[in-house]
Amino acid sequence: MKYIKLSAAFFIIIILTFSGCNSKNHQDEAAVIEETSVPSTIPMATDMPELLRTEYHYIISDNDEKILDDSDLALPGYLDIVSFNKSITETEIVLFIELRDLPAVLNVNQSGILKNTIEYSWRVNFDVDCDNTVAYDISLIHYRLWNKSEDEIQTAPDDLSFLTEGIQHQINTGQTIAEGIIKIDKNTIILNFSKTNNENLSSITADTPIHILAEYNSGEVYLYDIIPKP
Repeated sequence: MKYIKLSAAFFIIIILTFSGCNSKNHQDEAAVIEETSVPSTIPMATDMPELLRTEYHYIISDNDEKILDDSDLALPGYLDIVSFNKSITETEIVLFIELRDLPAVLNVNQSGILKNTIEYSWRVNFDVDCDNTVAYDISLIHYRLWNKSEDEIQTAPDDLSFLTEGIQHQINTGQTIAEGIIKIDKNTIILNFSKTNNENLSSITADTPIHILAEYNSGEVYLYDIIPKP
């Protein structure tokens, strides 16, 4: 994974500071490495163990810093995060999640998982209480719930059946606190939230620790990509 500071002179500067919190600095995640391609002969992932709460880690990036992640061709393109960028001001939050490939339509309601289980999601978790855990995080998320009363269909990833929300985590539950706006630019999902929607969003600043997560659950297969890696 690479963290690249963009500038007009095309110099590459690595900046990773934890000025906003006293969270652990994951310097190993910030190390610059050569980007490697995954051979096309690697088979598509068939299942992955669900992430435990202890496996979530956090990073901090500047508003003008682009985070690059190596491609994983074992994942479908709509899960493979290749870059992330953000712009957070006093009034709004804009998140850019670039994927390797985001099809015009996705298969939904593919199997018998529990009703209202998340089938697709792209989210950024903000560690607003700086405790390096997901408890009481705020997630800004674009997602779709599986609905057993509906047939399997194909639908666009920005269809109204997908929700764009801010969710305040509790210990074992979550509460929706805001609605956001979704825009898709080629393979990039852009999420926009106004801080006027809910006062809790004001606790999110440019130096709030984050992780970025894409998930898919068909009931038979669970897959994800995450930055930083566990």
